[in-house]
Amino acid sequence: MKWKINSCTKNFQTGYWHWTDGSNVDYINWSPTQPSNPETEGCGQLMQDPWQGVIEYQLEKMKWNDISCDTPMEYFVCKRRGCI
Repeated sequence: MKWKINSCTKNFQTGYWHWTDGSNVDYINWSPTQPSNPETEGCGQLMQDPWQGVIEYQLEKMKWNDISCDTPMEYFVCKRRGCI
């Protein structure tokens, strides 16, 4: 199961990450080695599957990874206004 941060996308011209409403991403939780492919991976993914070794997975679990926007994902995390 992989989660996509909907829709945390990168503007390749400016290099800034933003939400689909155009606002800048004001919270980040990147894995220690991410984002790693700024030229080709313009969407964010929430690491859920233990696709790496056990130690690496524990360090990266629930952290963000940059990924190609064409990669199919099963679930999404959406931005919403906070509750007061």
